[in-house]
Amino acid sequence: MGELTYAVLCIPFLLISAAAAVTARRAHLRRRASGSVHAEARPRDLVVAAALAMGVLFVLTAIFDNVIIGIGLVAYDESVISGLRIGRAPIEDFAYPWRV
Repeated sequence: MGELTYAVLCIPFLLISAAAAVTARRAHLRRRASGSVHAEARPRDLVVAAALAMGVLFVLTAIFDNVIIGIGLVAYDESVISGLRIGRAPIEDFAYPWRV
């Protein structure tokens, strides 16, 4: 196996998150079909809410990652990151809020 990088380390967790999202959506559709869902949210509203939440998580990640890296609390081995950064934070750190 090749060298384990942060990006490769994120892959299984991203796949698990995607599987959980698909499972939740299927469960919702089954509940809706059976009539057990009483308050229907429009799909567009759900997408907007999810996009806003994800945006907030990305901004907070950018702020706090840059702070903890800037003060020296966390450091990254340059050989295991892509080199792409947002401020001081490696782009791989932004996979975590995307999963949520």
